[in-house]
Amino acid sequence: MILSLLLAGCTETIQVAVVPDLPEPPPATFIEGRYLLRPSGQMDPSSAPIAAALSGVEAEGVAPVDGVPGVWAFESDVGMDVVVGGFDDDDVAWVEPLVRVVALAPTPDDEFFGLQWHMSRLGAPDVWRVATGAGVVVAVVDTGVAPGLDGFTNLVAGYDAVEGRAGFYDGNGHGTHVAGTVGQSTGNGYGTVGLAPNATILPVRVLSDSGSGTSADVAEGIRWAADNGAQIINLSLGSSSRSSVIAEACDYARDQGVLVVAASGNDGFTNFIGYPAALASTLAVGATALGDQVTGYSNKGQQLSLVAPGGDTTVDADGDGFGDGVLQESTFNGEEGFYFLEGTSMATPHVSAVAALLVEAGVDSVDELEQILLQSATDLGDPGWDPVFGHGLVDPVAALALVGGTVPTVPDCEADRCAVDLEAGDIRLTEVHPDPGVCSDVTGEWLEVVNRTDGTVDLNGIELRDAADNLGVLTLSGIVQPGQHVVLGRVEAQAFCGPAIDGTFGNVALNNGGDALQLSFDGVLLDAMSYPSSEDDESWSLPEEAYDSPVDSDWERSAPTPGSAHGSAPVIVLGVEELVAGDLLLTEVMANPAVCFDSVCEWLELENTSGSSVDLDGLVIGDASLSNRGEVVGSVVVADGERVVLGRGTAATWGYTSFTPAAFYGSEPALNNGGDQPWLGNATGHVADMAAYGDAASGVSIELTGADPEDAASWALSTTKMSGGDFGTPGS
Repeated sequence: MILSLLLAGCTETIQVAVVPDLPEPPPATFIEGRYLLRPSGQMDPSSAPIAAALSGVEAEGVAPVDGVPGVWAFESDVGMDVVVGGFDDDDVAWVEPLVRVVALAPTPDDEFFGLQWHMSRLGAPDVWRVATGAGVVVAVVDTGVAPGLDGFTNLVAGYDAVEGRAGFYDGNGHGTHVAGTVGQSTGNGYGTVGLAPNATILPVRVLSDSGSGTSADVAEGIRWAADNGAQIINLSLGSSSRSSVIAEACDYARDQGVLVVAASGNDGFTNFIGYPAALASTLAVGATALGDQVTGYSNKGQQLSLVAPGGDTTVDADGDGFGDGVLQESTFNGEEGFYFLEGTSMATPHVSAVAALLVEAGVDSVDELEQILLQSATDLGDPGWDPVFGHGLVDPVAALALVGGTVPTVPDCEADRCAVDLEAGDIRLTEVHPDPGVCSDVTGEWLEVVNRTDGTVDLNGIELRDAADNLGVLTLSGIVQPGQHVVLGRVEAQAFCGPAIDGTFGNVALNNGGDALQLSFDGVLLDAMSYPSSEDDESWSLPEEAYDSPVDSDWERSAPTPGSAHGSAPVIVLGVEELVAGDLLLTEVMANPAVCFDSVCEWLELENTSGSSVDLDGLVIGDASLSNRGEVVGSVVVADGERVVLGRGTAATWGYTSFTPAAFYGSEPALNNGGDQPWLGNATGHVADMAAYGDAASGVSIELTGADPEDAASWALSTTKMSGGDFGTPGS
């Protein structure tokens, strides 16, 4: 049976945006007066024709190049064109100027890198310190690959299964865009970057200029790639029908030790993965948007392996003026430029690129390669595998760490001491809570550290490792004062269900059966501790009198006491179901935003007046009619006396990017522009004083200024209009 296969990254609804004012590529960085030469056959510089040519270009210092057999170096001042043209093609394989090569900077100078949110999200500049994909062959089985202006560091001649010929050609543009995500030229001051910039791209054309093809051609292309050096095969294509000939080709490739990575499909199905992604011999990849949420178009289902950035061109969540697609170089309708595309096609090459990084780092088994990709993924959905996120978002930093390629990060730092300045004992582990009793380990485990120096410390970039050498990287939004304790969780604050946390350490499991932890930075051990099994809702603590003791000593079982020295009172977190009237206070409402639609920009602010921390998960928001309701879904812990802002819509539709609410409560209720009485409640009734406000001016929030929120006279228009960079006064 011949099946029609379509691209997994292009639909009629996809917005394509061209970055304007495309400049010329930068000039090549040749080293003036120095050249390399490879003679043909058995000849060398002493052979008569070669010696004559060298004399003709006034060559000096002719010598073999160490470690590169058959290549000779020489110098000449007669000019590049004269030198390169001074040798007969029959006598030499090639003559070329010596090229200057530099290490990739932590932040590449490619002009559009700042628009590639997907590369920053996966930590591209940091992973390049460990691996760049050098020496690894990634076959892009697609519409072909065109060299382009930005081009590729390593692009080799491939195969055209549609026409049965070799060469470079892409009459559609899709394959070139996909290949750019893997190996676009990087650090050349031009265009965009690739995630594995030094990988070798092997183009295999199996789809026509219309973006469709047959199962026979796809199977031929997969087999050809496997037989011609491919170590990873990228399939950003798919069909709703299973094809035996493609399935056999994918099995053949895997038997040859080749990892096959395929797109899950763009139909938005909730329980169907397209083919060949659904095959057991492939990794199926879904797509995420800028905020790590799975996109509406991305297929979900039982065979889903991973997700990766695929983009959403319908929103501009980062406010850069472009839809949040994946940006790479390509050619569409004859227009050469840099295009934002969305799709699982765009997600898939991110995974292929991470696989290339791992192969360069020494992973030589396809089974091990797959296991590391899945094990290191950032779990974004339900704990463990789920049909929406698979095993999670591909994570090159964590993946490389599993094979010994630790990526130290040195962020900007304004403290007295930064991670790179710390010595053993400066930061100590003081409490570990490995077995929370109120929620899952993933969302409730935490640890506490203390600053033992006499100055401020920035913890950003410190590494946490467990006994199995799993890696987490500590992040902290503020500076830690001398003697201050801070609490760090496995997940971000919005997903955390325990006490208020100051930062995260990543998804390192604090094994309930016991574990050993190490704090370090760039090989410098700061502290270590170990503990046996724990019991439900029990912590392991280091008494304050033992802070100066050697590492891994004097730990004891205790009740959880996050954020303070051992022995202090624990933090109590109330659930919404425990709240009563007056525990929350509505303090500000943005009912009529000026910069975007009401349905995506309206928000309200509330203050926790309960006397305890409160988790707003399940909080119901209604209007005066009590019929239109929204609900906070997910943990949002608010400390006593703190304010938090809730918005309409979802993270993907939130329309104003200079400010992001702490939680989203859905498209209802509408904060009526002509006045309303919003209320907050739980299953038993109100948990906040009723608010009553009058007509809302365009772009101006309404703030509680008086003592009685039920009295419209207590509400007044803000002095800050929602326009430009202003957004009322949310959260304060």
